[in-house]
Amino acid sequence: MMMMKIQNIFFIFAFINSVFVVSATLQAATVAPWISNMALIKQTNDRKPISVPRYTVNLDLPPENRWTEIAKQPQFANASTSIINYLKNSVPKHIFPLIAKIGKDIQNYFPQELALEMSGLAKAFGPPLQIGDLVAVNLVMQLEHIALNCSNWNDTGPTLPNDPGCMDVDPKQTWCYCKKHKNAFTTYANIKKEMGLSNDGPGLCTSVVAEDPSGKIYHGRNLDWNVPYILRKMTADVDFQKGNETIFTGTTVLGYVGVFNGMKKGVFSASIDARDKGGKIFGNLLQALLHKSLTPSQHLRMTLQSEDSSTFDTAVKMLSTGHLIDQNYFIVGGVQKGEGAVIARDRNKAVDVWRMNETSWYRLETNYDHWNPVPKADDRRHPGMKNMDTMGQTGIGASGNGLYINVMTKWPTFNHHTDYTGIFSAVEGIYTSNIWSD
Repeated sequence: MMMMKIQNIFFIFAFINSVFVVSATLQAATVAPWISNMALIKQTNDRKPISVPRYTVNLDLPPENRWTEIAKQPQFANASTSIINYLKNSVPKHIFPLIAKIGKDIQNYFPQELALEMSGLAKAFGPPLQIGDLVAVNLVMQLEHIALNCSNWNDTGPTLPNDPGCMDVDPKQTWCYCKKHKNAFTTYANIKKEMGLSNDGPGLCTSVVAEDPSGKIYHGRNLDWNVPYILRKMTADVDFQKGNETIFTGTTVLGYVGVFNGMKKGVFSASIDARDKGGKIFGNLLQALLHKSLTPSQHLRMTLQSEDSSTFDTAVKMLSTGHLIDQNYFIVGGVQKGEGAVIARDRNKAVDVWRMNETSWYRLETNYDHWNPVPKADDRRHPGMKNMDTMGQTGIGASGNGLYINVMTKWPTFNHHTDYTGIFSAVEGIYTSNIWSD
């Protein structure tokens, strides 16, 4: 009798387990990935492009005076208020005392030229900003990822347990998958509601360099950051000039002395994508405090500005070296056949340089190392590559219009997080930028 009871118990447990497995399988089959979410697709397609204004920064002026004329433009009249509100919602309060300390001794933490530009900018705003606030603006990509966890790393979910892409970036699954939520299909929206979260964390990016049949190089870039529209409108394309001649062009947000992407006409173009979610905040700040390191956007600007970046290869070499506050990808396009590369950076060196070659006419980078799988919850890689392959080399089009239409504005490369889209070609001197309305 006892043996029969034990057998019955085992049978019941086995039956329950089989029901659970079947249920989970059916649930997995019925839960659509975010890239199939028609509401998100419609929301994205309803957005409108707005051309980014273009300004000039005279590098012959003293650094503290270079941005004054731009900061005094009428459209930036309330910029300081918008910046303060954004920082309050994005940067934890306990970080500000440290940022204020950096601000008081700014030239010990940043190259003198950039430190003076930040000091001048803080005073040029109306009303003026505290220098610590300007420092926070320039470190915001390094500060926003503090307390990274399963609730804020991704809001396109669902994030599944043991996802190979998650295991790559977070082997212990401490944040990439929410272990506290037993339902594997818990989405960001549900977690956000349960945890009382109100702010969306920063999004991610896609960059691509491609070669048309004649060997011309084109460069497309989407910045997915979830920046509020009031700050998005502070985006500016800037011609950095010496002797009334443009040395390079870069895109920034007023108050930010680095550039998110840029181009040196006739030489190269480059953009930045986040790697490893921008790194951990305390490591980033230690790197800034102890090593006088640059942010990736500052490093890109100084590379564009340098007389030594006179060829595609020298630009790749410069972007592959130097101390950075956090990890990132530099995506670089040149002016001759085959000149395209994705540089995967650690803080102190490149870990990989992934070049175009005879068998591949493009390189597409999202936010994950190309030699590893991507998380299923954030797979923009394969849809982007499919769109590139469908378009083909002949589809790139004059001035990169085909690249813009067929890839950069196609879901999910273009998505509800995308704030900015740019198309560049150093060989043709093309540099077009737009932000997206909500």
